[in-house]
Amino acid sequence: RVRIERRRDGRLLAVKTARAGSEADLAREARVLRGAQVPGVIELVADPMQADGPLADAESALVTHWVGPRSLADLDPPLDPERAAGLCLAVAATVGRLHRCGVVHGAIAPSHVVLDAHDRPVLCGFGSAQPIDQSADVRPADDVAGLGRLLSHLLGDVTARSPRRASRARHRALRTLAAAATTEDPACRPSLAAFVHGLRRAAPDARVDARVDAGAPTPPSRPARPGRDRRTTSGERSQSGPDRAESPLARPTATEPGRARPV
Repeated sequence: RVRIERRRDGRLLAVKTARAGSEADLAREARVLRGAQVPGVIELVADPMQADGPLADAESALVTHWVGPRSLADLDPPLDPERAAGLCLAVAATVGRLHRCGVVHGAIAPSHVVLDAHDRPVLCGFGSAQPIDQSADVRPADDVAGLGRLLSHLLGDVTARSPRRASRARHRALRTLAAAATTEDPACRPSLAAFVHGLRRAAPDARVDARVDAGAPTPPSRPARPGRDRRTTSGERSQSGPDRAESPLARPTATEPGRARPV
């Protein structure tokens, strides 16, 4: 159960209390969340083991900063491909940080991504999160599948709003990526770095906030050759990018996370 309370200093808090018999689960969630305080993750204020919590009644509860009333579940899909890809890139950046901290979220969903006052996504809902080295049930590939389902949700039904031709091409490329990420066999899913590469390839103009996106896993870019005007033999400029009918995972990607550049 979650309720909103106002602290003495006026700050709003989200207070999660355990149902009868599930106190141990709430304590476990708090332990995982305490070790996962990275940018893009909901801020932990107090946990069930903290005796001097911020609440007036000193109730045993998991207390986090209240980000806002909206989540990605409240958006109205289909979003344009740049916005959908940008939101997924921001969440993927947070997931990359979690994995480097040794934590798998395990339940990435639209309702577990809340939007702050600047429409930046913040990941919450850590009830299924587990340390990577302590769980055989939740794996990093499950977070990739969660990102794929999130992308599919944000893209919605592209025929509902009849976007421009170029936008439809980007939608198709992103849907191909979402399908690859959610394939049933975890071994066949792209890595997190490959998923991020696919997002950027399919929607190179994705709108991502620089502060949230910092640290997203992305392969190194290839420098352009100076003095080359990429044209076909017929004299027309060659077609490339997401308008072309090409899989976003067509090229091999780096497996090591790098540092993303703001778009």
